[in-house]
Amino acid sequence: MPPSWPIDFRTALLRATLYILFIGGIAQGAYLEALYLPSVRYTELGFTELTQTFILISELLSNSVYGRSGGSPV
Repeated sequence: MPPSWPIDFRTALLRATLYILFIGGIAQGAYLEALYLPSVRYTELGFTELTQTFILISELLSNSVYGRSGGSPV
């Protein structure tokens, strides 16, 4: 059910800024891993794989808490 009030501009701007910083941090982490950590570059122990796992787990927990199903049905 949608909320009964519209999202305030400040709230939307803050949320968008935090999302951009979060995505930029993930991209920077993947870049630094590729540049300076050749021993774990894109392995199961690297930043990229651990970040993907963390995001997947947090999305699954969020969907189970809020009762939403993400994505399109197969």
